[in-house]
Amino acid sequence: MLDGLVGDEEPASSTAARCVLVVPVRVEDAARVVRLCRDPLGERVVVAFTSPARLRDVLGAGQAWIRLGAHAVRSLADEAGVRTVLVDPGLAAPVSTPMDPADLRVPALSRLG
Repeated sequence: MLDGLVGDEEPASSTAARCVLVVPVRVEDAARVVRLCRDPLGERVVVAFTSPARLRDVLGAGQAWIRLGAHAVRSLADEAGVRTVLVDPGLAAPVSTPMDPADLRVPALSRLG
């Protein structure tokens, strides 16, 4: 459905053209600025989500956001010189697992002398 949002292509269908996305922003001097991110290769990207819940799952409940149409998101990306819009990206960091407390112990040093 949203294939046309990735890269430099125009939206592939009228459904994509009518799509409303949730876009993370940062607040600067009472203005909201679209938050740019980096992909795993270090390229700047605009991220957008299909729902506030998906945004919260990835960026946390404290992340400010606005709703924008797909065309507006693409235009903002173009103005920022960003070629890619990622829709519903996941976390790039691996999921952490609890450590065994035994792994945290430091072996005792023997006394010298």
